[in-house]
Amino acid sequence: MMIGGLASICVGSIIFIILMKRPKNSHEYKDVIDLKGYGAAFAFIVLGVVMILDYYGLI
Repeated sequence: MMIGGLASICVGSIIFIILMKRPKNSHEYKDVIDLKGYGAAFAFIVLGVVMILDYYGLI
């Protein structure tokens, strides 16, 4: 559970970093895909935090 939580946080952080490094002025840039990507990154990070809190019995 602890390793899964840390892995989930890492995946969310990697998605967030990839989205931040994309060029903003390209013609293929789509706001809807961008928002879905940020939502996925946020969901992975929240899932990881919940898994770690569950591991320690705080929730």
